[in-house]
Amino acid sequence: MDIMNTNESQRGLSGLTNLGNTCYLNAAVQILSHIHELNEYLMNVTQLNRINDSVLTIEWISLYKLIWSQNCIISPNRFVSKIKELSLSQSNSTKFCNFEQIDSNEYFYFMLDCIHNSLNKLDQSESIKLKKTSNAELNKEIDAYETKDCSIVHSLFTSFLTYTYINKETNVVEFTKHEPHFMIELSIPLVNNISIEDCINHTFQEETLDTLWHDEKTNEKKTLLKKTEFGYYPTILVVHFKRWIKMNKNRQIVHFNETLHLDENYELFGILNHEGNIFGGHYFSYIKKNNWFVFNDTHISQIQMQEIVGDKNYCLFYRKIK
Repeated sequence: MDIMNTNESQRGLSGLTNLGNTCYLNAAVQILSHIHELNEYLMNVTQLNRINDSVLTIEWISLYKLIWSQNCIISPNRFVSKIKELSLSQSNSTKFCNFEQIDSNEYFYFMLDCIHNSLNKLDQSESIKLKKTSNAELNKEIDAYETKDCSIVHSLFTSFLTYTYINKETNVVEFTKHEPHFMIELSIPLVNNISIEDCINHTFQEETLDTLWHDEKTNEKKTLLKKTEFGYYPTILVVHFKRWIKMNKNRQIVHFNETLHLDENYELFGILNHEGNIFGGHYFSYIKKNNWFVFNDTHISQIQMQEIVGDKNYCLFYRKIK
């Protein structure tokens, strides 16, 4: 299949040159370029925040347009250069400045954070705010959250997990917390034939807290159970498998389908993959358009769904089904 000469419906199949251990960047960029809800919004932005916060967003818009203009091989030198500059100016860190392997998932969220900072609070319209829920307490937390952070990035990626703390002895709810998350980290149980649903159930299972809780009202110490559940489901759900156990990699295969059924239904559209170990390796991505494709630096080819599931899967990207 000659991908570089496909028709308009197959745009967005451009390869990215590896500039020296930049596979982590290429894999993340390909995923980001296929989050249409974000990119279509950015194409219509007329105002950005301070120039230092906007440099990467401006460069991203240029790179995105190039990726989707025609299928070709792109060398993202300018984008990489701006990443290095921004990394130094923001954190005085050389993390993204050297030709070293970086966690692709971490880099993905660095890009999102930069885009968010360039947009934060510029658009206060209801269309980008999180929808109200039936839980009044959760709605207050959402409102408080959006007084600090309000952008299309947070609108798309934010979920809220609800933590309910229950008195183990009396089974009475002592208190509840609602916390925002940009991705859901899932532990992988050390058993055979694991599914993503098993990982969710394992991570969200009720647990007894190791430390006794001090009840200030009664001046008693109590043993609490912690129950975790979704309070708010995001438009884009990012699932991160916790494959690193100290210095070792958990290579268990986690089985999944193209759809994920929770209280909301989701469709899989992208996967970040890592092959290798903690000291080195290679990142690439799978992305679904009409069909599934593997994006491996400059190499792009069609792939079957049954070839996708494996021990290299690292982050799954789902879109809520409307």
